[in-house]
Amino acid sequence: MIRFRLAGPALGLALLAACTTPAPVAKPVPTVAPPPVPVAVTPPRDWRDAPLTAGTWRYVPGTAQSYAVYGAAGAQPALVIACDKTARTIAIMRQGAATSLTVTTSYGAATLPAGGLSHDGKMMTGARISARDNLLDRIGYSRGRFAVMGAGLAPVIVPAWAEPARAVEDCRQAS
Repeated sequence: MIRFRLAGPALGLALLAACTTPAPVAKPVPTVAPPPVPVAVTPPRDWRDAPLTAGTWRYVPGTAQSYAVYGAAGAQPALVIACDKTARTIAIMRQGAATSLTVTTSYGAATLPAGGLSHDGKMMTGARISARDNLLDRIGYSRGRFAVMGAGLAPVIVPAWAEPARAVEDCRQAS
């Protein structure tokens, strides 16, 4: 019985000790992931993977000359393919100044000597070739696009649509 007498107060003290509030537990600090390292965007090395120059083709028929003009509406043309029906020559002209132009198609590249040519009163860099030059066929049949480049100038990359071929055919059919 003595055991039960001592056990009662001991049990009461144990229960009383259990009623204390526990010490606060520190909440874990959320870890913030470091921002991802930005990946440097490198321009495409191949002209076939680069974005097209902004704009669209427009065909301008004429009696002495006809043109295929590429560029944004209301802006200077980025590229002009002009037919001189009397001389039966094609002028390939682009913005900028260069001593040669390289025309690159899916069939290969050709470098042409270039100089200053005028289109609608504006000076452009251009090269004149015969309307029968097979470079014009390579432009017309290029797979999806072609590029006109000059040393120190950004490439002009345009879709290979029908407008340039129409200007070329105007020269080839001129009598």
